[in-house]
Amino acid sequence: MTNPNRLTTKEVARVCGVSDATVKRWAAAGLIESEKTNGGHRRFKAEDVAAFQCRQGLGMGRDTGDNSIVTAAKRSRVRKNLGCSELLRSMICGCEEEVANRLIKLYLEGESLASIFDNVLAVELGRIGSLWVKGKISVAEEHLASRCTQYGLFKLRGVLTAPEQKQKLAICCGIEGDHHGIATDLSRMIFESEGWSVINFGPNTPLYSLMSGIENNDPKMICISASMILDVERVSMDYKEFLENLGSERPKIAIGGRAFEKEDIRERFSADYFPKTFTELSQIAQSV
Repeated sequence: MTNPNRLTTKEVARVCGVSDATVKRWAAAGLIESEKTNGGHRRFKAEDVAAFQCRQGLGMGRDTGDNSIVTAAKRSRVRKNLGCSELLRSMICGCEEEVANRLIKLYLEGESLASIFDNVLAVELGRIGSLWVKGKISVAEEHLASRCTQYGLFKLRGVLTAPEQKQKLAICCGIEGDHHGIATDLSRMIFESEGWSVINFGPNTPLYSLMSGIENNDPKMICISASMILDVERVSMDYKEFLENLGSERPKIAIGGRAFEKEDIRERFSADYFPKTFTELSQIAQSV
């Protein structure tokens, strides 16, 4: 059985950007600590890999854009004008590899996905939204930060250890009219980290279309998110019809996102769960 708290040789190689054979040589030479399973396969603790990376400067490269003079100048301006964190500056300036590396490093140092999402990404994305509302960053910079975040999540997902599969399927999507897709990506990764299979339909998914996806796949959980709802009256009526079509034997439903923070909105959307954090969503995934 795979230990979700240990990395395989292949996973360490991918994180460090080297071949499997190189990782095996490092382990044989005692440069990076490892354990062996009963079957003789090497396994590595995330914290040992992170410490080795820090000592050797491995797997933390930047792309050309991250190192360019133009990017450096922009980072300096952002630092002076906004006084924000290094991660936020990297997001606004379009430093994709640096954003990815920071997220991967947190994970390798032992931070749970839910903690990274709640205490790092959600905080920084909230600040980006606030900066945009105040006119301190442009729409283009807000879009760039979102793209960097999605790239970082893609890279992070590639180094996650695979848990024991539970043979359960979750479907994730965003409400029609909401084009913000990061929340559905985060939800997918939370369920995957708990051993679920996931179909992520992404943002702006009409409920009638979601219905066909459910009929074709028989999920145990439906996870719906929205940062905004353009027409609450219409969408709530569509949702009521959606529930009626699901019937009494429907899957469990979890609904979250900024659009559902107010109780009067939640009352229009009957659901089994209204998680406020990804930690809560992780607990739901464990319990269902």
